[in-house]
Amino acid sequence: MTDPKGAALTLKKLAELHQMTTGDLLNIWNDPAPKAISFNSRYDLPAALEIEIARQMSDNSGIPLNEALRLSMYTMAVQSYFAQKSAGCGSSQDFWFAVTASRNTWGSAPRGMWPVTSFGPKEYWAEMHYSGSLGTIMGEISESVGRDQVQYPDSDPARIVMCNVSAADRRLRKRAAELGIELNDR
Repeated sequence: MTDPKGAALTLKKLAELHQMTTGDLLNIWNDPAPKAISFNSRYDLPAALEIEIARQMSDNSGIPLNEALRLSMYTMAVQSYFAQKSAGCGSSQDFWFAVTASRNTWGSAPRGMWPVTSFGPKEYWAEMHYSGSLGTIMGEISESVGRDQVQYPDSDPARIVMCNVSAADRRLRKRAAELGIELNDR
């Protein structure tokens, strides 16, 4: 996420772009996201877009900002978005990502490191991640849920979280232009 040679944003500029303090930004990014940010780094457009996506998912939806960031990063939505843009694919349709989660019953095997949910030790969550056009991911979700209901009858689809990555990119670039912050494409 950090490219010291071509990155244009300091931590202070990144925080300004997202209308946050540097401390707030660091707290969100470091808890529990797998990548840490330090005050000495410079940041690129993908790093800024990861945060914009998380903010878009969190605002007015009840998803905590750090959880929204985790979902985005684990889905690799930003990398997939820039890969399809550079390949010239799907430029006429917005790029989305989705995460579905099913509630499952834990069997007799040792639980090991698998986390216990708030529903107790007999249940666990299983997540699936999707990215692409809205039509593509909706079809994949429908197919996956149907397949799971046949193969795993005790698995209950319980949650779908979706985000329009293209919209986040457009809004981020618009705000950057308004603030006079230059965002360089990869």
